[in-house]
Parts: sequence; C-alpha cells; structure tokens
Amino acid sequence: DGSGRIFLDVNGDCFQAIVDYLNELAISSDEDPPEYPTVGGENRLILHDHLQLFGLPSSTLMSESNIIKDLSQVESIEHWLQEDGSAGTMTLLYRSSRDGLSPGAFHDKCDDNDSGDNVRTLVIIETKEGGIVGGYSNTPWDCFNGNYIGADKAFLFALSGFNTTSPCKMKLKDKDDVEAIMNDGDHGPVFGGGHDLCVEGSRVYLDVGHTYEIGPTEEFNCNENYEINEMEVFQVSDPGKQKQLSPCSEKKATLVDRFTREVNVAINQKWLTLQELEEEVFSLEESFKDEITFIDSFVSRDTSGVVMLNVSGTMMATERAVLMFAEDSVLAQQFDDTKWTEQGCKDMRVKDWEPDDVMKWMKKITDIPNNVAQLFIENE
Repeated sequence: DGSGRIFLDVNGDCFQAIVDYLNELAISSDEDPPEYPTVGGENRLILHDHLQLFGLPSSTLMSESNIIKDLSQVESIEHWLQEDGSAGTMTLLYRSSRDGLSPGAFHDKCDDNDSGDNVRTLVIIETKEGGIVGGYSNTPWDCFNGNYIGADKAFLFALSGFNTTSPCKMKLKDKDDVEAIMNDGDHGPVFGGGHDLCVEGSRVYLDVGHTYEIGPTEEFNCNENYEINEMEVFQVSDPGKQKQLSPCSEKKATLVDRFTREVNVAINQKWLTLQELEEEVFSLEESFKDEITFIDSFVSRDTSGVVMLNVSGTMMATERAVLMFAEDSVLAQQFDDTKWTEQGCKDMRVKDWEPDDVMKWMKKITDIPNNVAQLFIENE
C-alpha cells in the first residue's frame, strides 16, 4: 500500500512459524541453528508450500523425525526420492522408542492395510554409534514369512557414520530384481536377497552388494551388525495424489500416454501444472471482480452507508452493512441507528429525560456552572 506494507494471503500459523524461525536464525550461530519451522495437523502441507513460496527448503517433510535434524541430510533424502519421481509428503508411521522395537510392532504400523496408503515407505535407522542408515521401498510391507518381492525404485542409503565422508545412495543392481525386499513376520524391514540390510531383534545387519550396489566403505559390505538406538518408518505419499484437479480441470485434461512412461509422466505433470495456474488466474480475476464491486459501492451509493474506522491509527473504510453482519457484536450495536433513534424498539437505548433529571445530572458534573444548568431547565 502507500505506506510500503505488503499484505500476504497466507496461513497465519505457518507464516508465524517461518517468521519465528528466520528471526532465530538471524541471531543463531552456524554451530547451533534453530529448529526448522513446524506446525501440526493439516497445516503441514500448507507449511511445505509456504516454505517453497519463500524460497526455503521444504525440510518440514521430515519434521516428525527424531533422527534426522540436519537440513543437508533432509535435502539428500529429498534429492534421492526426486531422482526416481518418488518425492512426496512424509508421514510418520512407526517409531521404535514409541511403538516398540519388535517385528510385530513394525508390521502392525507399516504393513499395507489394503487401502494402498502404506505402499511407499522410507526406513531410517540410527545406531548406538550414531550412524544413520536406511532404505526406501515403493512396494508395501507384509508379514508373509520369507516372501521376496520386487520394488523397482527401492534403494539403500547412509547419511552418517560407517566411515563415510558424505551421504551415499545404493541403488538396485537390477530394477527388475524380484528380491528388492523380503516380507517376514519374524523380522523388521529386510532389503535384498543377501540380505543387504536386515533388522533382526534390536540390531541391524549390513551386507550390501547382493541385490543393491556395493557400499562405499567396508563397514557396509562385510556382514557387520550394529545395535539400534532408534528406528523410524515414514509413509511417502504418492505425488500424483497430492494434486487433485477441480471438476472443470478434469473435463479439460487430456493426458498423454503415447510415449515412454517417463516422458508421459513429465509431460502430464507439466500439463496439470499449467491447468492449475490457469485456475489460479481465474480465481484472481474473480477476486478482482469482487473488489470492483466493493469499490463501486463507495462511489455510486449514498455515503451514509460508508463508515470510517480508526484502527490503531490506520483509517479504514467499510460499509455499515458489513459491521452489522453479526447482529450481536459490539460494532453492530454501535452502528445500528434503529437501536438509538427508533422509539418503541425493544432494544431502545434512548432515555426520555425530564428537565429535573437534566438539572440533577448537570449538577453532578463539577465543571458545568449552575447558571448553565439553569439554562437547560428554562429552555427545556
């Protein structure tokens, strides 16, 4: 506006969380950064969008993790998921310190419930030594004993420890391998036919190189085992389900299916994005029409219906009808002329005073001379 203020149409809770984070970040050292902004419930997705709007990494996707707090580690995971088009919103399904470190607890929380919600999962394990290792599967877990199954986008990873110098990703040697994961009610998550990564009891076993690419250090490849300090499993939502088209967009959508799968996905995603932008422009146009209607009400009608308000030193104009929308509010009571002037109204506030009443009232006000009060009586 004319004062240089910018009005943002954003979620108040999410925006406040971002502002608080940036304020703390400005006064914090690099060695002790503040916690990344978080919100609860349904606002998590909104916060994700707001972070992108303001050019901040969307690490809120891992805000529920007790293991991963470093922003660079979050970005590594997001990058690995994006490589195969698997990125999505993450929701905590299982935490060993909360749900118990047992095969039963893992499968109870993480197995597919026939709804398709838990199809894609990310397993994160922190060892007692401080190492962080895990795996991703785009095939659901189950408790069938010894049942191997394929997962063409599965991979293993390590974020710290195990003599690694940087985060590393270990992909499937063959994306069509039918032993990407093993479903076994007597074990926690198991990756690979070797087993490349296996959770048994309270320990994680690493022998990478059978089904997945060999690890960067010896610690991954020589059947070592480590005591688990914490294990978490996140559901990774399908990005195709995150963006739902409006009815009018569905009618206009003509999805491409004549190229390879990867090309089709890329083209269709771009097409849907353009349609969403078109809808957003249409929504803005409708908002502008509402503003024009509001402005017209000020210039083409009786000004008696316009009310000027002083809000903390800022002058604002609105319609009397707006202030009276909530009939029992203080503003509605104040600006409802009928309750001040209409005789016989059940809510009438006007008092009929006799001259003697005026005299008594005037005498109570010390700053008014008696002769002035007498004039009121004489003139009734």
